Amino acid sequence: MTEHANGTAATLDTKPKPKTTAITIRLTFKDAPVDIALTDAGIKDVESIITSVLARPDWKPAKPPQGGGFGPRKPATPPAYAADGSLCCPHHHKPLNQRNFGWTCPQCLDASDPMANKNGYCKYVWSEQK
Repeated sequence: MTEHANGTAATLDTKPKPKTTAITIRLTFKDAPVDIALTDAGIKDVESIITSVLARPDWKPAKPPQGGGFGPRKPATPPAYAADGSLCCPHHHKPLNQRNFGWTCPQCLDASDPMANKNGYCKYVWSEQK
């Protein structure tokens, strides 16, 4: 209890507030997107609501949004070879330097070049596939 100068007393509420459960369910109903926000319900109530909604034959989960992902990875372009058999960059035909993470091209590039990395060098890297 805290006492003020004017003689009134105040109490501090030190009890922790209960956590609320907030879940948004995205569905498609008759080809229309529907968002259902569930808040202030116990987890058992939320689970039973979700189970009953998804069990209906005319409801189906919404499709994930298209785009924004990275997609499948393109296969790495194999390096070119110089006349002496050493590895070369397939874009700039410069001999590759061996680093801890693979073979890299030492070619300096302009920042506007799409092949440039953040440091201004060619971003081509080749590592042996095992």
